[in-house]
Amino acid sequence: MILKNCTSPAYGGPKGQTALHVAATQRWYTGSTGLLLEWKSDLIKETDEYGWIPLHYAARYGNKDGVKRILKKDKSVAYITTGEEGDEMTALHIAAAHGNVDAMEELLLCCPDCWEMVNGKGQNVVHIAVEMDQEEVTKYILKKPWIIYLINQKDIEGNTPLHLLCYCTRIQNAGQPLDEALEPL
Repeated sequence: MILKNCTSPAYGGPKGQTALHVAATQRWYTGSTGLLLEWKSDLIKETDEYGWIPLHYAARYGNKDGVKRILKKDKSVAYITTGEEGDEMTALHIAAAHGNVDAMEELLLCCPDCWEMVNGKGQNVVHIAVEMDQEEVTKYILKKPWIIYLINQKDIEGNTPLHLLCYCTRIQNAGQPLDEALEPL
């Protein structure tokens, strides 16, 4: 009603977020995302004070329909990283970090080469899934044909995803000898 009846409704809000940022967080009701995209599609690339665009929030909150609607308007946003210097991430990294496989599937369906992107630490999506202990995401990624390109990729510290897996497992099993700590693998 506001979009239909107001000549120039405000769309900016707290912390630099637009109405589309907030709508993108709504996993179960996505009607407002579609309306906002029709009304003012350039909101897609607006960043908030954290450097996040609406697609980052849709990926974070597992809003598969929001991801789909945003990418239908402009696929290039899948390659935009967050503005967090030193830890820049794409929407795919964010979805992986939060265990949102459905959002990951939609991102990869619309932008099949976005798996090649690395974050500010040089980490690919496998590094992220392992580091964040996202077992479902890791299993999902391991079934992809492009896994062979990522499994041995080193981050800026020289760690492959396997290094991180061993390190994270060691932390979880602190106090045990290494062979016992790695036994669940």
